[in-house]
Amino acid sequence: MAVGAASDDFRVMADSQGNDQRAQRRANLAALTGLGVPAYPHAFRGADGARDTVSALVDAHGGVGGEELEAARIRTATAGRILIVRSFGKARFLVISDGRKRIQVYVRKDSLSERDFQVAALLDIGDHVGVEGRLFRTRTDELTVWAERLEFLAKCHRPLPEKWHGLTDVETRYRQRYLDLIVNPGPREVFEARARVLASIRRFMEHPDRGFLEVETPMMQPIAGGALARPFVTHHNAQDMELYLRIAPELYLKRLVVGGMERVYEINRNFRNEGISTQHNPEFTMLEFYQAYSDYRDLMTMTEKLLETVARDVAQSSRGAAGPVGDGAGASGAVPPEPGPRMRIDDAGAPDAASPAPGPKRVRIDGPDAPGAAQPEAEHGRWQPGGAGTSGGTDDAAVTFGGRILSFRGPYPRVRLRQAVCEAAAERLGAPVSEPDLRCRETAAQLAARLGVETKPDQGPGKIALEIFERLCEPDLVQPTFVHDFPTEVSPLSKQRDDDPDTVERFELYAAGMELANGFSELNDPEEQRRRFEAQIRDREGGDAEAHRMDEDYVRALEYGLPPTAGEGIGIDRLVMILTDSPSIRDVILFPLMRAR
Repeated sequence: MAVGAASDDFRVMADSQGNDQRAQRRANLAALTGLGVPAYPHAFRGADGARDTVSALVDAHGGVGGEELEAARIRTATAGRILIVRSFGKARFLVISDGRKRIQVYVRKDSLSERDFQVAALLDIGDHVGVEGRLFRTRTDELTVWAERLEFLAKCHRPLPEKWHGLTDVETRYRQRYLDLIVNPGPREVFEARARVLASIRRFMEHPDRGFLEVETPMMQPIAGGALARPFVTHHNAQDMELYLRIAPELYLKRLVVGGMERVYEINRNFRNEGISTQHNPEFTMLEFYQAYSDYRDLMTMTEKLLETVARDVAQSSRGAAGPVGDGAGASGAVPPEPGPRMRIDDAGAPDAASPAPGPKRVRIDGPDAPGAAQPEAEHGRWQPGGAGTSGGTDDAAVTFGGRILSFRGPYPRVRLRQAVCEAAAERLGAPVSEPDLRCRETAAQLAARLGVETKPDQGPGKIALEIFERLCEPDLVQPTFVHDFPTEVSPLSKQRDDDPDTVERFELYAAGMELANGFSELNDPEEQRRRFEAQIRDREGGDAEAHRMDEDYVRALEYGLPPTAGEGIGIDRLVMILTDSPSIRDVILFPLMRAR
């Protein structure tokens, strides 16, 4: 028999078995209603009107011994989904779960009403039940509820995946996340960690020393601005106007800074009409924030503090008192941190002035002027992949991702983009490459061709340099590393360096070979901003579908005066991927976009 035919036969047999089980479950539900049991009850409460969650019971009494439980005669009412059923004639054991923890239920004929015991016989794995009784421990020392009342709460009409194999098909897990959460404990832990990441970010941003205000900006916008990306298009019928789903909140947040809201942040959903990969989903979450009277160096320092804090908070919450994250990682076969790269540190990484004297009600400046904010010092030499390692000792801001230990303890190395490209290209070609080669379109295109990097006729030297960086350098940035000073051509909203108009004060943070953050000193010259927009329009007319559009209202806002400001966006999904050791962005998004079947 052909393999395909055998597979089809197996699928038909599995479907047939599933249909038989569904028919039996429907018959059990009919029998329950025949006993006068409501098919879909409205609620469940104990005799005193209260109800404990399974997790609360396990947390409160999981460490209490059997004799103590017998003496205390602790009564409870709880509810959950049945995961296991064991029958022993006039008694049976159920294991129920609230999605986080499990508890056993002892169902005995002489402890229940006749109807309740009949109900117990008609329960299927996956059904929801409520039980009321007292806590005790079995002879195998299992914390158990001795049921004195049992109520059917909801029928599971479809059989759950087989106990020992669970739900292993990745596509089914993403498409049917509800089923994934029922049978696999890992996804629940990932999304609880994601919630802790967001809570930690909010605590950090709103700490009195920083004083950021959380705001909300439009998700439907008349102009898709704030990033270079293709938008999703929609239409407002009543106003008869075309709108775009937000690709970034940047221009609205900077309008708020113009209006006097000097420190604002938003945890926002963005939508970009682009491809899907393990690192990209068309709908994604970002933290974006703006701080007046600051530049990009201030935000690099603040980012180090933020990510170190978040990594530590998530690790402590996940491991409790089990010890620092780094201690257990090595024992599981993870690769220890690689030695730090030897890269040149220039003016963006130089120590700055002394700290200002503290005073009451002063807002701390997260930057080079802040206490303890000295910048990283690295050995001079050529750029090498890998990023920084730990400085020795216990690292409570270390996480394991893809078999490697990453440390979010600051400070992080900093390297200029063109410097990284030159040194990586020189290593690949075995010949020196200079930064002037990347500032001329002809020589940059020739270099790209030698490296096998495809270019387009409308790309200037800045875009070509970025293409080479993404191909040669980005995958090797394993440990958190700042890449800064980008070409002006690829940064239409960033402020130029005073000493180099072809370069802007912009950085990107990389870790695990992925871009995690993008920040810069904001361009606040309205005339220069208009010129940048006009250049983007020419790029769009030349075929660049991601080029920025003209935004007259934003230019008008700048004409009212945007103070020196630095802004940044951090990808929440990718950050959660790293902190939870999840290989795909779909693992950290509850309902990722999937191709239609």
